[in-house]
Amino acid sequence: MQPVRSLILFILLSLFSADSAQTLHPLKEANLRFRNIGLEQGLSQSTVYAVAQDSRGFMWFGTQDGLNRFDGYSMKVFKHIPGDRNSVADNSISCLDGGTDDNLWIGTFKGGLDRYSVTENKFYHYAHSDSTPGSINADRINILFKDTQGEIWIGTNKGLDHFKNQSDNFEHISFITKTGIKKTIAVNALSEDDDGNLWIGTNQGLFKLDHSSSLKALQVKIGSDNAGTYIISTVYADKGILWIGSEENSLQSYDTKTGKVTGFPESPKGIRPLIEESDGILWYGSLYSSGLNALNLKTRESFGISSVQNDLVIALYKDSNGIIWAGTFFHGVFLFDKQNNRFTNYLNDPQNPNVVMSVIQDYRGGFWAGTFGNGLKYINGENNSVISYVNIPGDGNSLSSNRILSLAEDPNHNIWVGTVSGGLDCFDPRTDSFTRYIYNPHSAGSKVASNDVTALYNDTKGNLWIGHYLGAIDIYNYSSRTFTHLTPPAGDSIMNNGSTITIFREDKNGRVWIGTHGSGLLSYMPASGKFTGYELVKDTSTKRQNLKERIDISTLYTADDGIVWVGSDKNGIIRFDPSSGTTKSFKIKNSKPDNVIYGMLPDNSGCLWLSTNNGLTRFDPGTGSFKNFDKNDGLQSNEFNQGAYFKNSKGELFFGGVNGFNVFAPDEIKDNGIIPPVYFTSFKVFDKPLPDIDSVLLTKKIELSYSQNFFSFEFVALSYTVPEKNLYAYMLEDFDKDWHYVSSHQRYASYTNLDPGKYTLRVKGSNNDGVWNEEGASIELIINPPFWMTWWFRIAAILFVAALFYAIYKYRIIQILKMERMRFRIANDLHDELGSDLSAIALASQMTRGQDTNDQGRLNKIRENALRAIDSMREIVWFIKPEHDSPEKLLARIKEVTETMLEGKSYTIEQGTNFLKYFQDIESRQNLFLIYKECLTNIVRHSGCTEVKIVFGNGSDKKLLSIYDNGTGFDIEKAKKGSGLNNLQARAMRIKATIKIKSESGKGTLIELFPEK
Repeated sequence: MQPVRSLILFILLSLFSADSAQTLHPLKEANLRFRNIGLEQGLSQSTVYAVAQDSRGFMWFGTQDGLNRFDGYSMKVFKHIPGDRNSVADNSISCLDGGTDDNLWIGTFKGGLDRYSVTENKFYHYAHSDSTPGSINADRINILFKDTQGEIWIGTNKGLDHFKNQSDNFEHISFITKTGIKKTIAVNALSEDDDGNLWIGTNQGLFKLDHSSSLKALQVKIGSDNAGTYIISTVYADKGILWIGSEENSLQSYDTKTGKVTGFPESPKGIRPLIEESDGILWYGSLYSSGLNALNLKTRESFGISSVQNDLVIALYKDSNGIIWAGTFFHGVFLFDKQNNRFTNYLNDPQNPNVVMSVIQDYRGGFWAGTFGNGLKYINGENNSVISYVNIPGDGNSLSSNRILSLAEDPNHNIWVGTVSGGLDCFDPRTDSFTRYIYNPHSAGSKVASNDVTALYNDTKGNLWIGHYLGAIDIYNYSSRTFTHLTPPAGDSIMNNGSTITIFREDKNGRVWIGTHGSGLLSYMPASGKFTGYELVKDTSTKRQNLKERIDISTLYTADDGIVWVGSDKNGIIRFDPSSGTTKSFKIKNSKPDNVIYGMLPDNSGCLWLSTNNGLTRFDPGTGSFKNFDKNDGLQSNEFNQGAYFKNSKGELFFGGVNGFNVFAPDEIKDNGIIPPVYFTSFKVFDKPLPDIDSVLLTKKIELSYSQNFFSFEFVALSYTVPEKNLYAYMLEDFDKDWHYVSSHQRYASYTNLDPGKYTLRVKGSNNDGVWNEEGASIELIINPPFWMTWWFRIAAILFVAALFYAIYKYRIIQILKMERMRFRIANDLHDELGSDLSAIALASQMTRGQDTNDQGRLNKIRENALRAIDSMREIVWFIKPEHDSPEKLLARIKEVTETMLEGKSYTIEQGTNFLKYFQDIESRQNLFLIYKECLTNIVRHSGCTEVKIVFGNGSDKKLLSIYDNGTGFDIEKAKKGSGLNNLQARAMRIKATIKIKSESGKGTLIELFPEK
């Protein structure tokens, strides 16, 4: 225990010790269910001085060591960080006010006042300063209060301040007493009446601040407190009545119109927290009395809360949904929700569980519960006191066995008890003694058939039906006080050996229906004494065969329309129509696979309530729908017991299980219709929260880079009734095709490797009864692409590539022009220089002809070579010139050469479709030309032909060139020894072509040029 808390506890317990001795009226103990929130749920410290709800619905707890925000599942803790102005001013929180805006006001014990802005995720501090008149009057804050106008009032140990929002400072209230004006006074409590007046509880009595007055509060006399010496610990104004708790008196009511004071001596002195529930119940805690108590204003009856009796209640708060939150000194927070108290618990003791096997209510309203091992329990219906009846060895008037399976009340209000191994007992409340009916196997006069009685039932004719573990049936007539043993006829196979009787029910025709384990469903007609056995078909609507079974039956309900509803051990519910023999089965949805039904009771609306191994289920036969309830809804346990169910005359239903029994009125089991707000509570990238995540989530927009390709998030629906039963769904629009539905145990999700783009992350949630907030919460999620996928980069890249291609094109053009200029220059130089020199040689040789016969042959040779060189040079010059760089120019040149060389001969030239595309570069055109010219030269010199046929690019057989002459022909083998054909082959290879020559002596010659395959 911390030193500060120890000191506060000492002050609370010892304050005014001389006057604190009092006789407290015993409180009736209320059987209400409270849920505890403590250190296990993440609470930073177990002393809770203040509770509040903010405008979004989150709950806030102020403790001795930190400020806590609660979402129904976990805490987010805010603590003071030295040197950090954005942290809470002090860890010891004295009071809170959530209000309706986005501000949470926080009072501390020694750090002044804080305002937490939810939208900014930021703390603003207000501390006392002697040099600043507009500062708060003290740093110890006792009470915070927001009035109906939204104004904030701050009570400190030195007075009352009013916060001025526009100027962000404080104005101080003066207190006018009988002895004069006092500015320094301890303010403990604040409340506003219907007229807008502010009532102030102080250490010097009660004051009133008129809504129309200036900054002066007037002292008000309360009963005999003439001097204003009462220390007012709490005030609560409601409908013209001011409820006042003080150190000197028990609870008082003060009529603000008449001044009348009414005392409630049944309540303790020193009431501190006080709050009124909507149905006229005052909840309060006391400085001098531990526990949480309540006062019914109509009956003036006080009662205590058993689950919160061993602690001091120091804070009370009612949230927007009517849930009561109690802050305690040692055990954190307790919350009470009517929705979670629809099922009343009895004999619920986790430390010593009472396994209830049977339960009834007697004519006086008292409850009787038969337990397995703890005997018979009686619960007084008025004060919930419990009386236990157990077996006392040697006492024949005590209970015969502590293991009880069945109970019944007879017309004389005796309680009949069916036991395990103890036979049948009859308890007389008037004599407080038991009469035993025990089976003796050695005596033929035994009243009962066995000592293991599994079922008891009162029919409409004054008989008690008694079922036994091994299948025997007894009938006890109350009028004649006689037992009758009822056994199926000898040799009848209706009742199998070893079967157990589980239940009797009488229908409107007087027929008794009998449920068994081992023999299925039986019926007995008392008038005829006839037994009938039924092999139930699970579902006659199916066409499957061999479905008849002896189903183990745990419970029955005979409806007024003649239908028998069967609760089975493994097969759910079966609707059996005896008149037609038809059946229809129903399986409980969302239940355990075995679908065990232990008990079945109808309510007044036509629904059937079923007890199972997985809680209670409400079944609507009209719609076939199921509604499940479990321990989280306030049940004694999820597991119930066979035979432990009862319906009283008021229509209330009783179901017993492994930890006591529940009582409830079915028409009060209403669904929770409050739609919960839904929020994102966390967003992480690679399991690390984003900086300032609260502010980021409030902006509803998150941007991530492409490298942040793994993110996760958490979410919550703020419904505190049974948060474990809230449901959730999430989806990422433009990625997911449908919603992902998850339970409260999986309030998180993650995504990875998303493509860049814009998405919308949505989440919706429901409350415990499946009422959904369909709008939910959403965040715009932007995944920014890498720079190389951005529009500006793509445009820049396109421009760059275009510029690069342009530069390459420009460079190529420049090089082409440069090459053309060089070729043109070379061509001119060859023509002008080499051409003139060769021409001069040829001319000189021509001029010397005939002068010397010995040199004549050599001169002719020189002349021929010079002319051939001139001709070759002219061809080279022709090809070098840029203006001749096209296949079309080549074709024209070929025709020109053909006309010159074949002058005097008959020839034809044809041009096909595939010719020009094969000769796009200079080298290929030159080699083709030389091949062609070589062929024509050979024709002119050697063929002696008269006709020549030339075809270029015949499209039908993909020839590039075909030349035919009708000359003398030649021997190809001999021709191969020369250089002519080899030159042709070499040039053809250069243009990736092949030459084929066909020639015979006297038949001409065909030369063909083909492209390589």
